[in-house]
Amino acid sequence: AFVLRPTTVGSASVVMPTTSCISQPTTTKMAMLPEPEFSSLVIADQSWRQYVSLGVIAIVLIDIVLGSPLANTVLKPLKAEIEAEEAQEKSKNTRERIDSEAVAREALDKAQGAVELRRYLEESKTDWDRMEELKKKLDAEMVGLDADLKRRQASIDSRQQN
Repeated sequence: AFVLRPTTVGSASVVMPTTSCISQPTTTKMAMLPEPEFSSLVIADQSWRQYVSLGVIAIVLIDIVLGSPLANTVLKPLKAEIEAEEAQEKSKNTRERIDSEAVAREALDKAQGAVELRRYLEESKTDWDRMEELKKKLDAEMVGLDADLKRRQASIDSRQQN
């Protein structure tokens, strides 16, 4: 039968099989096995990782030198959304600042109110008010005619003296 017996080889304890019929009480130590041959792979794995940051930096620098086509491509959907939101916000703010339709409506209402007031005042005038208004118009025309007559008379007088 196979019996495992601890054996010391160098500084490591190794459990080695032996063929003995009598089993002896043994205390076993954890066997120290040599590290597998993956160490070169681990080192190789770590060596390429140190170049990742260098590669990323190189890509970013080339992208900046070329006018950021990669960044523009990546950020294009985000820019479109931001521009759409800004356009909505700008049109909303423009409506809040100046509502041209409301201003036009107010101007029309004011003009219509003035026309209606003038019409009402014309309709509600008495005969006395109409005669006073006619008298004022005639007086204004007479003043204008008198000024014109004086100007013509002065022109005639200046010609006769020459």
